[in-house]
Parts: sequence; C-alpha cells; structure tokens
Amino acid sequence: MTLDDQLPDLLRAEADAYEPGDGNPGIERRVRARRRNRTIRRVATPLVAVGVALAVAVPLLAVPAAHRATSVTDPVTDPTTTSTSTVAPPVTVPVPTTTIPAPTTSAPTVSVPTTFPVTTTLSPVTTTTNPPPPPPPTWKTVGNLGGRVLQAGPQLQPWSCTSDGFCLVVGFTQISTTSPTGVEVWTTADPTGSGPWEATPLPARADTATCASRSLCIAANAEIMASTSPATGPWIPVDTNDGGGYFGLSCPSVDLCLALDRNGEVVTSRTPAVAGSWTAVTLPLGGRDFTGDSGVFSASCANSHFCVIGASKGEVLVSTDPTGTAAAWTVDVAVTDPRTESPVSNLVDYYDQILGVSCPSVSFCAAVDAGGTVLTATSATQGLWTSEVVAAGAPLQFENYISCASANRCTVDTGGHLFDSLGPGFGVSGWTEVEANAFDFVPVCPTPQLCLALAPSNATWAGSAG
Repeated sequence: MTLDDQLPDLLRAEADAYEPGDGNPGIERRVRARRRNRTIRRVATPLVAVGVALAVAVPLLAVPAAHRATSVTDPVTDPTTTSTSTVAPPVTVPVPTTTIPAPTTSAPTVSVPTTFPVTTTLSPVTTTTNPPPPPPPTWKTVGNLGGRVLQAGPQLQPWSCTSDGFCLVVGFTQISTTSPTGVEVWTTADPTGSGPWEATPLPARADTATCASRSLCIAANAEIMASTSPATGPWIPVDTNDGGGYFGLSCPSVDLCLALDRNGEVVTSRTPAVAGSWTAVTLPLGGRDFTGDSGVFSASCANSHFCVIGASKGEVLVSTDPTGTAAAWTVDVAVTDPRTESPVSNLVDYYDQILGVSCPSVSFCAAVDAGGTVLTATSATQGLWTSEVVAAGAPLQFENYISCASANRCTVDTGGHLFDSLGPGFGVSGWTEVEANAFDFVPVCPTPQLCLALAPSNATWAGSAG
C-alpha cells in the first residue's frame, strides 16, 4: 500500500480522535488542519532524509575515505531535531592494469668527440725584461797636474766638475811633509783635453771642494771659503769651524750649500758666499762619537730642498728642508753588513760606514759603504734602499767614493778599484772595473756622457767621454 492510499485513513484517525472544545466549527477545522499537517511531516521526513542521503552519498564515491562525511543534519525538520544518516560505504571500482612493454630497440649510439677544434686569436704577450746595461766607455789617462799635491782621505773630495765642463781642484805645493805651502785652487774648462789648469791662491788650506756652477764654488778645511768667480778669485772665508774641520760639501745650486763638521752638525746657507749666513744644526744621531769624527761621512743634495747624509752605522739621513731644525732630518738604516770583524780594532761597525753618497735627482740616490757595497734608492724619503756588492774581495778602505750623473751612469771607487756602470741596480754584472791603481780614485760624473776620476796621491787623472 502506498503513502497516498494510507493518507486518508491517517487523516481520518486524527479527526476521529479530536474532541471538540466549545463546539465552534472554525476552531475545529483549524485543529484538524494542524493535526493533518503534523502527520504529513511525520511521514514525509523519513522520505526526505533518504533522498538527501542518496544525494550526498553518490558524490562521495569519488572522494577519498578520509574526507567523506559520516552524518548529515536534516535541513527540512525542525531546527531542534537532527536526523543522522549513515553514509554508504565506499564503492570500489576496479581499475584495469595495463602494462606497457619497454621498447626492445636500443637508442642509437651518439659519438661525442673528446676534443673540439677551437680557433682562438691570442694577443701577443709582452714581457718586460730589463736587459743588462751595455759596457761603459773605455777609460784612458788624459793628463796630470804635475808636481801639485792633493789631500785625499776619509770624507775628502778634492775636486768638482759642473755639467758645462768646468772643473776645479784644490791642493798645495808641498815643500816638506809637515809644511805644505802654496795653497791653491786649479780650474779648467777643458778637463779631457790638453788645455791648461789655471792656478788661483787660497787664503787658507783646503782639502775638499764643490761647485754649484762657474759662478759659485766653496772649499774647506778648518773654515769654509767661497767665491763667485772661482777661476780668478777672490776667495773669502764665510764660516769658521771650532770642531776640527769641514767635509762632505754639497752645493746643488747657488741657493743652497751644505757641509758637515766633526761636531756632528750639518751647516747650511741659502746665501753661501755671504759671511755669517751659515747655520749649524746638530744631527739626530744621539751625540755619537766615531774616532774623533761626528759619525757622518758624506752628503749630497739633488736640489735646494732635498739632501741625503751618509752616517757611520749604515744610516742615511734624509731631509726635504735641509736648512731646518734637527727634526727636519729623518734617519733610516740603509745597510747592515753581516760581517763583524774589523781591520781596525775600535771600529765595530766598520763595514757599515756610508763613505760616499750621490743624488743626481730626487728619484735616484746611490751610496757606497766601507765593505764595497753600493746602495741605490728611487725613493730615499721612504727608506727604500737596495744593495749590491760591486767589488767583492776588494781592499776595504776609508776612501770609497761614488758619483752619479743619473740613474743610468755611476762611477764608484773601492780601495783603488774604479768601477763604471751604465745601469746601477743590476748587481755585480752591471758594473765593469775600468781602472786599478795603488791609489784611490775620486770620481766625478758631471753628465751621463762624461765621468772623470782623479788619483790624488800621484795627481794623475783619467776621463771617459761616452
């Protein structure tokens, strides 16, 4: 029997069960209608729930079991009434398994070359290699000073030449070993020729000299003498030393001359030919005393604002304000010779003495020590000195000298062995021994094309015009 067949009977049963209240037909109709509607809901609700459950369960067949709902709230019933329906179990749909056989045909073998032809255009590599310097010009004896006697010894430079070919030598005529007489200065404008040397008397003995030009030279021993016309005179005293004499003279220009004394002082003047214009400053060497000397030996100025002094313990003193105070001088150690033995018992640092200094420019200085080592620096203000042994095994002497016209021309004497170089800084291979003598040579190089060497003990001299 269907729901439609049952519905009249249900409605009728509800109506028969009704007990009229006050016999009002309208009320009775409303009561019966309310009961009928309640009965319809009781019958329809289970049917609606079944439909909802089916509507929810079918889509869940495609949803994983972990995400499927297990209860459903009936939206049709009264909000206070909840109907729970069990979701149908998941339906397992068999999926046919298809096995795709692997291809039996192997992949073709590809041959990959291990080397590939590469065409590369490389720029030529330029390697800078400094070739050894060429050998220096040939030296030869070109003259002598006759019977004139020159004083040579530690720190003494008895002659000087300027770049325009003017040369000056100081000396004397010796009657006996204790009474030198005829103190003179000799000058020439043709040092490599046969021209005469003109003699001019000096007011006092001089053992060392230097010239800034033809118009300014100074000479010294116990006092400094100056002349603005050195070939003819006069020569006048401009400063007197009370400490045993001057040495280490340098005049880079008419605006500056410098000298060292045995009190450990540097003496300078901006107007060298004017008496009373010289000022002494004690060098910052701690009051060192070196066998009666000041502990300094040599000096060279590249210009009026750059000077270098060589000292007795391998030091060099550098200043860009040579007429200033002691604080204007910086002390650097240029060389420390590992040898400790000494031919003179009281000279512990014998080998380290900087006996000669030559600075043709601010960017190049050279020096020689008592051990025959030449030191060079392209930045003396920074203490960057390199060393090279020029005369290994040469006799060690106090009278080692050096003169440089430029960074490409230096001449050095080490105990009577004269070496010339067109490229200082190449070690022993960069130097050539050009003369050997029983006496010391005092070299001067006024230009890169002209170097001269004077042997004071016999007044002979040799020249080279390269």
